[in-house]
Amino acid sequence: MFEVIPQLSKRFKLGVISDTWPSLDRVYKNVGLRNYFSAFVMSSKVGVVKPHEQMFRTAISELDIDPAEAVFIDDNLKNIEGAKDIGMNAIWMLRGEEANTDKDHVCINSLKELLTIFSNG
Repeated sequence: MFEVIPQLSKRFKLGVISDTWPSLDRVYKNVGLRNYFSAFVMSSKVGVVKPHEQMFRTAISELDIDPAEAVFIDDNLKNIEGAKDIGMNAIWMLRGEEANTDKDHVCINSLKELLTIFSNG
């Protein structure tokens, strides 16, 4: 994450959409990552949790982009589907024993794979 996020932030607007408490903002600041994100959407402030469309629409609004310009990355298929339902592109972050054989979704096993995916973008 500490290698990938700074590289991606040079080319793209980044955002966090998280089911969490406001303290996550401080955690990102303390580890030196917060300044790489233009949007920081937390369920505790929005009042709903993913995959509620308001979570995604809040991030889209803060980033000032159209849903079709956004790529949402998550390890929960229900959240991936929620993002796709409003027109966002989505990448499923697979964890543990899950195999990268899903034919209906773009899947990755690590954030480093994003550098390859977006190398021609």
